[in-house]
Amino acid sequence: MNFLAHLYLADPDPKSWIGNLLPDLCKPWQWQHLSTEYQHGALRHQQVDRLTDKHPLFIALKQTVSSERRRFAGIILDVCLDHYLARHWRDHHPQSLNVFVQTLEPHFLNPPRQLPEAARTVLQRMMQQQWLLSYSHLDGIAQAFNGLSRRMRFSRCRTGTGSSA
Repeated sequence: MNFLAHLYLADPDPKSWIGNLLPDLCKPWQWQHLSTEYQHGALRHQQVDRLTDKHPLFIALKQTVSSERRRFAGIILDVCLDHYLARHWRDHHPQSLNVFVQTLEPHFLNPPRQLPEAARTVLQRMMQQQWLLSYSHLDGIAQAFNGLSRRMRFSRCRTGTGSSA
């Protein structure tokens, strides 16, 4: 769910930007038939996630998340790291975050028809609701967590005797 980080690491090309988000937006079988540029972006996304998940600092950070939320530690940290990146964007990118998002906007508001419908919808909402710009504010991070909590399944049994959903 670290959309901003994946966009930052993408090649400066619309197909790469979109491809780098596809693994968070749909299943592999939904993007594996797309053009090579989308697939390269999606594969880069997966490589970045694998590298991050195995990094000792990321593993240590996950341990700082409370035990009842540890199941979601990776997602929580992804959102927090996107917040950090948004706050310090100018230290890492030659364009301002506003200009970068404006560059993405026409491609995300009118995504190619060959993309899965669910991915197209999320890309459009990302621009319409200004998700990427909102990451620099705590209110925006709260909105991101609220949106994630509506989409995630939580354990119905809090006693520890039942299985997680």
